[in-house]
Amino acid sequence: MSSEEVVSVKLAELISVIESEKIPSAMVSVTKNITLDTIGCALAAAKSSYAESLLSANHQGGSGNIPIWGFQDGTDMYSAALINGTSAHGEDFDSSFEGCPVHSGVVITPAILSLGHMINATGEDAIRALTIGHEVMCRLGQLTGTTVHRRGFHPTSVLGTLASTMACSALLRLEPKEMVNALGIAASMCSGIIEYLSDGSSTKRLHAGWAAQSGIRASLLAQAGFTGPEKSIDGDHGVFFAFSSGANQNYEILTEDFGHKWVSINTAIKAYPSGTMTHPFIDCCLQASKEINLNEVDEIICDVGEGTVHRLWEPLKLKQNPPNEYAAKFSTPFCMALALHHNKLNLNSFSELYLSDREILNTANKIKYKINPDDPYPKEYIAKIHVRLSSGQIKEYNKHCLKGGRHEPLSKPEIIAKFQDNLSFSSLNLSNANKLIDQIYSLEEIRDIKQLNLSLS
Repeated sequence: MSSEEVVSVKLAELISVIESEKIPSAMVSVTKNITLDTIGCALAAAKSSYAESLLSANHQGGSGNIPIWGFQDGTDMYSAALINGTSAHGEDFDSSFEGCPVHSGVVITPAILSLGHMINATGEDAIRALTIGHEVMCRLGQLTGTTVHRRGFHPTSVLGTLASTMACSALLRLEPKEMVNALGIAASMCSGIIEYLSDGSSTKRLHAGWAAQSGIRASLLAQAGFTGPEKSIDGDHGVFFAFSSGANQNYEILTEDFGHKWVSINTAIKAYPSGTMTHPFIDCCLQASKEINLNEVDEIICDVGEGTVHRLWEPLKLKQNPPNEYAAKFSTPFCMALALHHNKLNLNSFSELYLSDREILNTANKIKYKINPDDPYPKEYIAKIHVRLSSGQIKEYNKHCLKGGRHEPLSKPEIIAKFQDNLSFSSLNLSNANKLIDQIYSLEEIRDIKQLNLSLS
């Protein structure tokens, strides 16, 4: 795009001409996988304390018939998007993106299914809007890289608010000028600090739901005639000035070949319920657990990307001794120790019981890091660990890619199996679950998205 073009205007024009038939079948398949995975992650959280808190707060004023996934309750579309998005992101088991760890599924899916329910959207309409939303969010992630995190904000919340807005605008078939206004409105809704890292509090979970409902609000306000600044992205006081590294960016990353090249096809379906960048290290430990005696381990040194340190490694003593189950998900040392002792990592791994397990904590406290200046993060997620044994021998283990990512994707049967495993934490019956799987993988045939939503309660 030329230097004279306004980013939001160019993006709105590109989105407005995308039709369902222009979206490649491979990308449609990815969208369906993300949709199933997102819903499964929300159902896995249905009996959690934070889901109960969301419902309790909603009972103070929310009412309507939009389903809350996994519950009999219905509510208004804003609250449904908030609750469903928060629940789906709650266990950090949801899809992520290689290029920047943004979680588009838990933002875009609840927004589109809630808004789609209200406007009687078809499954084909939903696929188009979902895919556009994923693409916008992943490209925004590529554009910002690690800068949003470095400023102390959560990219899923900040960038998700913008992406959700464009997805909802696409579903509503807004005119380009209305989309520009919607994006301008959404820019004032961007938020989400990452101070949860200090104590494992629940606000990270909320960020996805907040971004989802914000997208609905911004797009409907624009449709009703409310205005927002045209240069909300690239202006002197725009989103990139406030949340990233300044207004001067290579915005072609966001717009170049949009609608022709789909970077979101590289969305990863997570294999483990923990911070994405812990996964290659978990895989190294699963390999090592078959070959070493933990009683003989003196120290484990991990080569890491500098951009991961402030979220997953420091303060090191806190990460080695996480204060609660949620904080443990964002501790590479603790996740590694769990994998070494249990030879697996799943939703049951993060329990209060293991937080006080002396053997696991002893191993976690032996795990340290050193920065590898050649680590490709955030473009690639890799790991290398050096295990020093009491004999003096050093064993090395490598993982060259993210399991579930573009180099080692989960198969459709594996994604369905993950969904079914997540169901064991909910009260959704098996017949509804099988119906839901069939509906999602034939989404373009659904006449009214309500049919899908009603299978979720």
